[in-house]
Amino acid sequence: MQPISNDPPGPSDESESETAAAPDPAAGADLAGLATDIGTAITRFRRALQRSARQRIGAELSPAEVELLSVIADSPGLPVHEAAKQLGAAPNTVSTLIRRLTLQGFVLRETVHGDRRVTSLRLTESAATYVQDWRRDRYGLLAEVLGNIDDDDRARLLSATSVLDALSEALYQPRQR
Repeated sequence: MQPISNDPPGPSDESESETAAAPDPAAGADLAGLATDIGTAITRFRRALQRSARQRIGAELSPAEVELLSVIADSPGLPVHEAAKQLGAAPNTVSTLIRRLTLQGFVLRETVHGDRRVTSLRLTESAATYVQDWRRDRYGLLAEVLGNIDDDDRARLLSATSVLDALSEALYQPRQR
């Protein structure tokens, strides 16, 4: 609790209270600029990593197909609707990808408890090998590039990963408009 003063407020007292009470209009602009910069950097990084990895191991599958295979590899038996949710994609888009990957011999669809409307997804052996190779080559390529930056930059990147993970979690939370 602040002591009560009989002195009239001085110029510094007024500006401090006004600053604390009034939101800084530039803060919103700074957040918008930061959001743009982060989004742009992440998009460029992801595209560059995908492009380089595809060149390194071949472009047998599209990035969307590889991402779906990775989701299934991490959660064998996953239902189609859950795969769509994890990818942030429409179920019909994921169904189209699954149909294509099934025809190519990468995905197995299994009915759940005799209900033909519900299917779970599993990788074939060749798909599991493809995902392992993709990850090894992709992360190996990234490790090579990380070896070319200095220790301070690597430390900053490491500390930023927890912030990016928290942002990802926040973005997955339902939003009210």
